[in-house]
Amino acid sequence: MRNLISSLIVLLFLNLSCTKKSVNITVFQQVFFAFDTVITITIVDDSLDQPQFDRIIKGLKSEAKRFDLLFNIYNPKSELYRLSSLQPGLFYSIDKEVYGLLKKCRTFYDQTEGAFDITIGTITQLYNFEKGRIPSEKAIQDKLKNVGMENIIFSNGRIKLLKKKIRMDLGGVAKGYIIDKFSDFIRAKGFQNFFVNIGGDIYASGRNREGKRWVIGIQHPKISNMLIDKKRVSDQAIVTSGDYERFVLRKKKKYHHIIDPDTGRPVWNNIVSVTIIARDALVADYIATAVFVMGKEKAEAFIRKYYKGKIKYYIIIEKNGSLEIVS
Repeated sequence: MRNLISSLIVLLFLNLSCTKKSVNITVFQQVFFAFDTVITITIVDDSLDQPQFDRIIKGLKSEAKRFDLLFNIYNPKSELYRLSSLQPGLFYSIDKEVYGLLKKCRTFYDQTEGAFDITIGTITQLYNFEKGRIPSEKAIQDKLKNVGMENIIFSNGRIKLLKKKIRMDLGGVAKGYIIDKFSDFIRAKGFQNFFVNIGGDIYASGRNREGKRWVIGIQHPKISNMLIDKKRVSDQAIVTSGDYERFVLRKKKKYHHIIDPDTGRPVWNNIVSVTIIARDALVADYIATAVFVMGKEKAEAFIRKYYKGKIKYYIIIEKNGSLEIVS
């Protein structure tokens, strides 16, 4: 969950700091840093006061630390990191919450016919985009034999690995899962009108300070400050995957962070970005990644089969220097 760069989604409401009054509605906002990205929490409610809001933020920060100890593959103290050292052929009991998310990832793996695969972690660790490190084909092929969720057996809170050195990377679902959990936390405190933004992926609940649905803009992936569309949303998540987030150029070829589980190489299929609007952020997160990997034709067939009428999507394709928007 490192280097979670802000996505292309831009919130179109006035910048807020701390507390402001607008239309007799109090707006509280707090920005903090976790998971190597910026988190912004906004709550719109006239019954909320500063001490209450501070307690909510304290609770969310505590949850952030807990999630890091569960899902961060780069944290040697995390549960997910521990799983990468398990010996194959034996069942091991694991954290209940981690088990539940891994099981969902298996369902996502099956639905996408392997396009979404968390065992790609054995490949993603070979790349370092900050340092410009791109693995050799030999190194990739050596690790590809450990990729595939069919190599993980689930049984009543326990897992068994069928191969050595299986490394699970939840980068394709972790932000979405945490956004949903943060939203549940705020809702459990009795507040319905709020906005959770983790690294540019968001969940918009209820209404904004004007009593209307939240307005979000989907930014042009090539031109800053230009939008390709605006949407009013309520009780929906918006998540984007794009090839511009982390990448390195080699001989005019872009090596980006979205890896094809079949090849171990970045996905090169003319897709520039995928934005998904769904009822929960976990689903939006995994679909955005899977659609990017699958490509336009397979992605549209997948959406028709599993999510027709349940999500909205924007697939942005680059052809001959121009962009095509499929939605």
